[in-house]
Amino acid sequence: MTAIAGMADWRGAPTGEIVARATAMLARHGRDGEELWDGGSVSFGRRATLLFAEDDSDRQPRISADGRYVLVADVRLDNRAELQRALALDAGASGCSDSWFLLAAWERWQARCLDHLTGAFAFAVWDRTERRLFLARDHLGTRPLFFWHGQGRCLFATMASALYALPDIPRALDHHHLIAITASLPRQPTSSAFQGVHRVPAGGSVTVTADAWRAERYWQPENLPARTFPRDEDYVEAFREVFDQAVTACMRGIHPVGSHLSAGWDSSTVTATAARLLAARGERLTAFTAVPPPGWTGPSVDRELGDEGPLATLVASRFPNVEHVLVNWPERWDLNALDRYARDYEQPRGDVNNAGWWEELHDQARQRGIRVMLAGGMGNQTISYDGMMLLPALLRRFDWVGFARHVPGLRAGGMTRLALLRLILDPYVNLEMRQYVLRRFGRSDMALARLWPIKPSAVAEYKLEQVLRSPAVRTFATQSASRRDLCLRMARYDASWVTGGMLAAHDIDLRDPTADRRLMEFCFAIPEEQFLNRGRKRWLLRRAMQGILPPELLAERRRGRQAANWCHAANAARSDIADELDRLVDHPDAAPFIDLDRLRAGASREEWPVDTIVTDRLLAERQGLTLQTLAMGRFMRRFDGAND
Repeated sequence: MTAIAGMADWRGAPTGEIVARATAMLARHGRDGEELWDGGSVSFGRRATLLFAEDDSDRQPRISADGRYVLVADVRLDNRAELQRALALDAGASGCSDSWFLLAAWERWQARCLDHLTGAFAFAVWDRTERRLFLARDHLGTRPLFFWHGQGRCLFATMASALYALPDIPRALDHHHLIAITASLPRQPTSSAFQGVHRVPAGGSVTVTADAWRAERYWQPENLPARTFPRDEDYVEAFREVFDQAVTACMRGIHPVGSHLSAGWDSSTVTATAARLLAARGERLTAFTAVPPPGWTGPSVDRELGDEGPLATLVASRFPNVEHVLVNWPERWDLNALDRYARDYEQPRGDVNNAGWWEELHDQARQRGIRVMLAGGMGNQTISYDGMMLLPALLRRFDWVGFARHVPGLRAGGMTRLALLRLILDPYVNLEMRQYVLRRFGRSDMALARLWPIKPSAVAEYKLEQVLRSPAVRTFATQSASRRDLCLRMARYDASWVTGGMLAAHDIDLRDPTADRRLMEFCFAIPEEQFLNRGRKRWLLRRAMQGILPPELLAERRRGRQAANWCHAANAARSDIADELDRLVDHPDAAPFIDLDRLRAGASREEWPVDTIVTDRLLAERQGLTLQTLAMGRFMRRFDGAND
């Protein structure tokens, strides 16, 4: 990741000093040198991170041969060979940097170049002729990019904190965005945690002029044309080809490679494929698995696997070139880890339960010289998609015969009669009826449980119950969601909450082959019957990895449970949690919407029965929200202060 910053002032005022300050503020996100370009009323800067052999020749910002375009980029292109052919470049181009390729693509296609790019990127282009600034991010927002616009000026930067190099930007938090994070509600694609500061949308672009800015979405997977093959075997062969391509692209670089390895199919498939490809090059892979602390035995949870170590070990042992490292979960929850996350990622941590082992795993990786880490975070939507959205689609078409073909396989796979009944009825039950049934049987609406940390006054002010019950939100949480719904959800996804601060925190570039644009488009375009076959879920990956992954893993029905000791670790730190909640009582950003009285009561010994939390879904949700709200509080308190 290369950190970038820049400013355009349409009034003609100098910008070089402000951009120099902003670029210097990004030093943790790019440790390998600084470059600045001062064009008077327009200036760009970057902090470099050297990850590829071609980076030695990378000089930024780049200026087109005719002088019209100036480009600065944080970019990793995964389809360089394809671009080289499309742009009719000579053989010598293969040694050029990714930013060189990007500028060549821009000169050929301008904004339409986004349709030709695969990889991870955030970039800016100044058009000297049109006096227009163009900002863009990759399809999932793997690389962050923020901007502020006002009074005939625009300042952009990789991290929002660098924007405060301009003293005119008010330093304040956006409560609406923070409430959405706390309640796990969809955020607007261009909103951020900071008042007046916008995100360039993931899979989108922003065009900025003196008076206005306009955001557009260029990646629209819901509109992909269907892709079919003559034989079932052809889908498996095509999948293997595109997945090998994705993993190979993610391993590009000059540093040793590591991988996350759980007992799940996604990380196991990434690790197995990377090991095979590296073995052909005579190279090794280090795989890391988070496991319980020594001697820990927690209560078992139905359909959940508390210790992923044994199955992960079976995967690693199949490949002689894999070193397997077990990383223990912490026995005590470390609130300072939330502060470090807020510092490096500049947002509250969402998966607070994983904070401890996440840090330890990547610290151990960096000690081994690893600077590229492979993950499989998008796998549930791509390679291991279970195909279950096919069933409500069949029911909506009243194709009862087609639905019936899947019932025996679903029952054999462990689906209960009640779950099957819910699946049948869900497409025909409106939201009001669903709420009535839940109340009738004394069941809690888990979606509404998300509002537990928020004051009733804020729930009413922001109309949060209506938002949670709206079709736009609830469709994704019900069994009647469609494959198109899943694609539309990608429009609101932003991967930078996982990747954005990794180089600052650990000097590691996190890459996810299961999020490769070519792979995602392949998986979204092929028939859903390739993922669900007569009730057998994950049918595509099951066939592709047969004989490669251990049969024990492919037969395992339980879902791996990362940090299964989270409530025990939090219980050990309960006094620290209580102190932290006390510090938030009078905080000007927390007080308006966080229900601290409810949270403080929930953190008491009487409300923290450890073993019950593990097995009681509603109680676990509430106590998990307590920890998530603490992450929000840490983020708020870190933000306190004045402009630099």
